[in-house]
Amino acid sequence: MKTLEIKKHRLSFNQRLFWTLFLTFIGFTACFCIFQYQREHTFAQDKLNAVLESYNYQLWHRTQKHERFKAEVNNFINDIPQKELRVTIIDPNGDVLFDNSGAEEFNNHNNRIEVRKARLHNEGFAIRYSISTGKKYFYSATNIDGYIYRCALPYNMYLWHVLAINKDFIYFMIIMLLIFFIVLSRYTTSIGSTISRLQDFAGDVERGQMPDNTAYSFPDDELGDIASNIVSLYNRQQKAQNEAYQEREEHARMKRQLTQNIAHELKTPVSSIQGYLETIMTNGNLTNDKKEYFLERCYSQSTRLAGLLRDISLLNRLDEAGSFFDLESIDITQLIDGIEGECAMEMENKHITADVSLPGKPTIFGNQSLIYSIFRNLFDNAIAYAGEGCHIKVECYKENEFYYFFRFSDNGIGIAPEHINHIFERFYRVDKGRSRKLGGTGLGLSIVKNAVLFHKGKISATSVLGEGTTFQFSLKKQISNPQSQTQSQI
Repeated sequence: MKTLEIKKHRLSFNQRLFWTLFLTFIGFTACFCIFQYQREHTFAQDKLNAVLESYNYQLWHRTQKHERFKAEVNNFINDIPQKELRVTIIDPNGDVLFDNSGAEEFNNHNNRIEVRKARLHNEGFAIRYSISTGKKYFYSATNIDGYIYRCALPYNMYLWHVLAINKDFIYFMIIMLLIFFIVLSRYTTSIGSTISRLQDFAGDVERGQMPDNTAYSFPDDELGDIASNIVSLYNRQQKAQNEAYQEREEHARMKRQLTQNIAHELKTPVSSIQGYLETIMTNGNLTNDKKEYFLERCYSQSTRLAGLLRDISLLNRLDEAGSFFDLESIDITQLIDGIEGECAMEMENKHITADVSLPGKPTIFGNQSLIYSIFRNLFDNAIAYAGEGCHIKVECYKENEFYYFFRFSDNGIGIAPEHINHIFERFYRVDKGRSRKLGGTGLGLSIVKNAVLFHKGKISATSVLGEGTTFQFSLKKQISNPQSQTQSQI
C-alpha cells in the first residue's frame, strides 16, 4: 500500500528529467551571469582607473612646470568634465603635500589601500570611505619618483552610472532561458508520452490482455519508433506463441484422431478374422468347402491387416525417422516399367491402358522404396477407383537445374470437388464402403504426399467428375542432406 502511495505521489520521469536539466541550465546561466557581471564590473573600474591615471600623469607634468600647486590644480579641474575631482599629492614618507578636499588635518597616508598598491606596483585603485572627509571615493593612485599622485571621484550617482555594467547579456540569457524552457518542455513531454504509453502497454501485458499495435500512438521520433517496435515485436512473439500452441493442440487432436482411426481400421479385419475362426471352431459339422471359404476370408483380412500395418509403419518412419532412409540413384523409367509389369494383370482385367513419356530418362538420387511407393500407389489408386477402360498417362513434362516435374493423370470417373482437398489425409476415403471392399487402407495418397515431401517436392491434385484426375508433383534430383528435410505434417 505504501509502495502504491509513493508511486502515486512521486514525480514522473519526464518531470524529473525536465527539472533536472532545467535547473542545471539555470545554475549554468547564473554562474555565467555572475562571471560576466564581475568581468563587466572590473572592466568599468579599469576604464575609470585608466582615466584617473592619465589625470595623475597630467598633474605631475603640470606641477613640474609651475610652483603654484593649488592654482594649477584648479586650472586642471576647470579643463576636465569631472569638476568634483579630488587631487592629493603624497611624499615618500606618506605625508600629504597637497589635497583640495578642504580637510585641514591629514594623518600618514602610506596605509591607504590605493597608496600601498601604488608603492608596490606603481599604480593602484580602491573604492572606500575617506577617513579625512568621511565620504566614499573612487581612488586612483600613481607612484612617480616616490611621490604618490592620487585622483579621486566621489561615489555619487554620476560615478554609479559610470561604473554601471551593460546588462544586455542578462537579457540575452533570459531569452535563452525561455527558449530552452520551451524546447525542453516539448521534448520531455514527448519522452513522457512515450514512457506513459509503454507503461500502459506493460500494464495490459501484466493483466493478460493482448495489446494491439494500433492501440498505442507513439510520437514520431526515434524513441517513439523504438517503443512501437517493442509493441510490434511483443505482438509478433505472442502471435507466434499462440500459433505454436494452436499447432500443438491441432497436432495433439490429429494424433488422437489418428489413433482412433487406426484402432477403427484395425478393428474391422481383426473382428472379421476372429469371427471366421470362431465359426470354424464352434461348428464341427462345416463342410470342407465352407471351411476353405472362411479360411480364404481370414487370409484376405490378414493380408489387408498386414498392408495396413506396413503403411502405418512407413508413415511413422517418414514422420519421425526420415533421415534413416537409404539414398541411392534411381532410374525412374526403369522403376515405372517394373510397376507396369506388376500391375499388368489387373490393368488387363479392367481394360486399362497406360502411356509413359519420360524424355531424357530422369534419374533421382533418393530413396528407392519411397519413389516406388509414389508411383505404385498412384497406379493402384487409378486401377482401383478410376473405372474400367480408362487410360493412364505418366509424363515428366518439365525439368530445371534442381527438380523434375511429373504429371500422373487418368480419364476415369474423377473426384467430386468437396473431396479433392482431403484426399491426402490419412484414412480419408471418397467412398468408404467401396474402398474397404477393394481392400484399400486409406493411406496410399498420404504416403504419396509424404514421400514427395521427403524428396523436397510438392504435390497437388485436380479433378473433374466424369473426365478424370490429375496429380502434379515435383521431385528434387538429388537430396544432399536428408536430415535437414522438412518433416511432413500429419
